[in-house]
Amino acid sequence: MPKQYIGGTRPDYRIIDSDSHVNEHLIHHWKSFPRELQGLAPREFVDPAQTLDTDEQRNIQTGAYLKYDRTWVVEHSKLWPNADFRSGPEGRLPNPWAPQGEWVNRDGEREPDKRLRDMDHEGVDTTFIFGSASQNILCLIDNPEVALYWCKAWNDWAFRFCSHDPDRIRATALIPLHDVDAAVGELRRAITELGLGAAFLPAQFKTDWTWKEKYYPVFEECVRLNVPVSIHQNMVFGVGQRRLDNVFYKHIFMASDGPYSVVGFLASGVLETFPKLRVGWLEHGAGWLPYYLDRLHEHHKMFPGFVPPPKKDPRDYFGDQCFIAFEPEEVDYVPFLARKLGDAGIIFGTDYSHPDSISPRSVQKILDYPELSDEVKRKVLSDNPARFWGIQPNGA
Repeated sequence: MPKQYIGGTRPDYRIIDSDSHVNEHLIHHWKSFPRELQGLAPREFVDPAQTLDTDEQRNIQTGAYLKYDRTWVVEHSKLWPNADFRSGPEGRLPNPWAPQGEWVNRDGEREPDKRLRDMDHEGVDTTFIFGSASQNILCLIDNPEVALYWCKAWNDWAFRFCSHDPDRIRATALIPLHDVDAAVGELRRAITELGLGAAFLPAQFKTDWTWKEKYYPVFEECVRLNVPVSIHQNMVFGVGQRRLDNVFYKHIFMASDGPYSVVGFLASGVLETFPKLRVGWLEHGAGWLPYYLDRLHEHHKMFPGFVPPPKKDPRDYFGDQCFIAFEPEEVDYVPFLARKLGDAGIIFGTDYSHPDSISPRSVQKILDYPELSDEVKRKVLSDNPARFWGIQPNGA
């Protein structure tokens, strides 16, 4: 019987969402730390002056990560989010303010059974989840041992969340880039023992771009394990986050590291060093990509010798080793992207259920778009993400 979703009758292929989120505020990572490190483990601080008394009351708020009632203390010395991240007097948001969105802060971010119901409603068969706090807090941790146990705690929790239906809900592994050997070891554990589906890397880690040679052992392990590198936007060390002083601007430019990262991976020679490595950029948008690929092609001719000589046109990496996720709101860019770099490297993510997503209408927006052929719709919704994640388009 044909599958139904919010838009009506769905196509019969497996629709794969490459970017969605969970809410980890109630995970309590610190409880899984060794006793001697529990005092350094990041944990949530609840403002005693706030009027909300329970976790349940705090969890149903919209945009809670922007407000002072959900603040994480990291190694006794740092807060996230802090006043620098927010705007207004003392870092507070304008009052009244609430993010917009048909779905915001859903129970499906915390409860896997409710997540599956939301996926059915939206028309998603398989989703790959990212944290909303864990990946950002990792970049604030300085102690490598603390970072390792923080990553272990996320990976273990993600495994339990996904185990409700591991064919439909898959997770990306957090790895402690503070110590590359430890990162490789934790990646191996997360993939081989827990069954997670990729390595998460920010575009830059503690101001160091992650295409650099120091991270080659991570890439080598990804190739050995046949899992991709998933580069997701980060709200701590991004160029836009560090150089802007108002959350309005910070949020607009939160994914501004994407062009730097794409150009770095393509120009540095890392993809020639690891010809079987798959790299995808998620929640960075996609409309900017042709401009920077054209400039990269031009600069190889203008500045020979500054970077390793290219083996092929930068655009030819997409669909082979490189993939870019577009937001459903960008669907009108997809025909242009397909003309400029082909349609084999384009995937999509819902960004469920953040306030700037259009869930539950992400899949509907793509399937209803008249300027995409049925063949291209199937590629961006199913065939391409299946190749990127290393799964079958119609099976596990």
